[in-house]
Amino acid sequence: MIDKDVTEINKVISKTESHLPEHLVYRIAALPELRERFLAIPPERRTGPVIVTKRSQLRSNKKD
Repeated sequence: MIDKDVTEINKVISKTESHLPEHLVYRIAALPELRERFLAIPPERRTGPVIVTKRSQLRSNKKD
């Protein structure tokens, strides 16, 4: 999950959740290009996984 300020990503790895339940925290505040890409997504579309296609390296959205 990305925090409301878009400064960090918190993730519990589902395969290890039972014996390693701590969240992994990835701080993205120091990565302005990545943060800008997340902020460019309209709030109403900020749900679900972000999938990058191997061929185009662009975000895939099956709703479009």
